[in-house]
Amino acid sequence: MKLFSGRRDRSTAESDAVAGPVAPTRRVIHIGPHKTGTTTVQSAFHHNRDAIAERGIHYVGPRLQPTQAVKAMTGVGSSGQTREDGKREWAELADKARHSGARDIVISSEFLCEADDDVARQIVADLGGPADTRVVITLRPLASIFPSQWQQFVQSSTTMALDEWTEAVLDHAEQPTTVGLFWRRHQHDELVRRWAAIVGPENVTVIVLDSRDKGQIIREFARLLDLPEDLLTPVSEVTNRSLTWEEAEAIRAFNIEFAEINARRAENGRPKLPLNVDERLAAWRHVKRRTPEPDEHRITLPATAAERVAALSNSIVDNIVASGAQLVGDIDLLRQVPADANEAAGPTMVSTELASRLANGLMLQTRRRKD
Repeated sequence: MKLFSGRRDRSTAESDAVAGPVAPTRRVIHIGPHKTGTTTVQSAFHHNRDAIAERGIHYVGPRLQPTQAVKAMTGVGSSGQTREDGKREWAELADKARHSGARDIVISSEFLCEADDDVARQIVADLGGPADTRVVITLRPLASIFPSQWQQFVQSSTTMALDEWTEAVLDHAEQPTTVGLFWRRHQHDELVRRWAAIVGPENVTVIVLDSRDKGQIIREFARLLDLPEDLLTPVSEVTNRSLTWEEAEAIRAFNIEFAEINARRAENGRPKLPLNVDERLAAWRHVKRRTPEPDEHRITLPATAAERVAALSNSIVDNIVASGAQLVGDIDLLRQVPADANEAAGPTMVSTELASRLANGLMLQTRRRKD
């Protein structure tokens, strides 16, 4: 499978190099969404910058992904001076990419999926326009996205249990605010529609991830860019593993207690104790460095939601198939709902080691703030 129908030959490329910087002829925009192997993709490109640059590929931004710049563009999770700074950063990154002299530019950020129609159009324009642009969307079954996103929102401060939160999302409840954000990210057929309207459905590639094939995502990106697969080797230390159910419940218990403490402080006219999302995530990274015990549980979709999620998945997949987007992998995998859906409400006990790890993460983050 080729990414684009045309390639410049070597003599043309060399002539352009002599003449000076030229606009890239190809753009690859990977929009995620969240929890679909994005960290692996970003690690592969970021940590092999020199090798891919030798082959004419410019990876946008100096880090794994340009998080703050993209958030500023979408307006999700960014405001005030932080958003203004992020917009300036985006303008600089886009300008540098357009004038890099590279034959291809590549950007990967799961936060790009949060763009609305107008912002998505602006992002494509800033990177050089829709011509010769490929939008890549990596997808996993919606049934596996629900528990993955719940544990991620728990890390950000959510206090709702998995079954309660899942029902709220399926009911499109106005509260909590994570409901709207979930659907902005994971109405997958809408993502395809939005970006296909800009670049054309024939220039949208949907990669369906098979959980049994760990090397698939890197292999497909290498193929899209005509690169040797072994050139895009992710760094093993860069991981974004999901929490076990025990870990998620320990953090959720902290969230509940912390919220109650701040509610009591507010009642007494005292200022709330500060702990923003970035500080929380930094603390929980200490938890993620532990090796889970063998008897800890994997978080899966609540059994009570299985039928509704299956029907929703079927509708989304049907719309993607009808969209005309380029499909890679077995699209019917996206219809699957795991047979081991959780019947219980979750574990009621956590180990003292896990509790200690959680407390130490919070203590270390508090010390960093003071330093």
